[in-house]
Amino acid sequence: MFFELPYWSKLKLRHNLDVMHVEKNVFDTLVGTILDIDCKTKDTIKARLDLERMGIRRGLWMNRDSDKARRDLAFFSLKPNDKKEFLKFVSSVKFPDGYVSNIARCVNVDGGKFTGLKSHDCHVFMQRLLLVDILQLCHDIVQVLCKFEMIFPPAFFTSMMHVMVHLPEEALLAGPVNYRWMYPIERLLGELKKSMSDLIRCCRAVTTTQSSEPPTQPTSAATAPASAATAPASAATAPALMDHLAVGPVGSQAPASSTSSVAQPVSARRRHRPASTTDTTSTDASGSQPGAQMAKKVHITALVTEKEYGYM
Repeated sequence: MFFELPYWSKLKLRHNLDVMHVEKNVFDTLVGTILDIDCKTKDTIKARLDLERMGIRRGLWMNRDSDKARRDLAFFSLKPNDKKEFLKFVSSVKFPDGYVSNIARCVNVDGGKFTGLKSHDCHVFMQRLLLVDILQLCHDIVQVLCKFEMIFPPAFFTSMMHVMVHLPEEALLAGPVNYRWMYPIERLLGELKKSMSDLIRCCRAVTTTQSSEPPTQPTSAATAPASAATAPASAATAPALMDHLAVGPVGSQAPASSTSSVAQPVSARRRHRPASTTDTTSTDASGSQPGAQMAKKVHITALVTEKEYGYM
């Protein structure tokens, strides 16, 4: 569809590639293959079998002994001792405060892998180790990928590896990448998730508080009327609050008898509640309901949160 647009052939920058995710994916593919990390390396058994079917790269074929086949460590992967030395060096690197997260906590020397690296950690890792001139990269990136094809298996070359060919030209056309990548948007989404989680936590606290309020003592039988027939109230006109009360005159309740179930609302009869259901709408010393006060506090908190983050 885009190729049918009349101005498509004249556009110099047809796509805005996100450098943040490209760096993350390239880092995972490159480091995962060199360190031979499970679930991240591209040098898998299926990749070795593909090389055998294509009849290329005989040195990377599966090593077969009688009825068993095993995948030996490739020549481009680090040996266990070299891997430990590399991970120890990475864990010992110190960065300025606030420049990057604590990468030492993401290094598992005994397991021989990285765990919990964020996109910005991969960005700093790549930028501090690969200091290449952008103009020189325009001419060298194709040759670098061609050399990679002579080393790594075909499964190594995903779509993200090909995208690197277009990054230098895009940087020259669109300018600095810090105005086009996803880091500011990801930070904003993180703040929104925190505010929503706080609001949900407050609502859950209100629900728990209302459900755990201790009921008051039931009304004494001396103040109950002689019969519930004097209160011809219907469930259709009774408020939702009356689901917890037996319908009757103000300040009284119907006695526990077989005729009192007729005067109860439908919800009470459906739940098989007795006529002596207690009143959960007790008031505190100030004369207001605790549940209503808590709901009012949550509403005020939500308004303050919306105003703080610019939702209003």
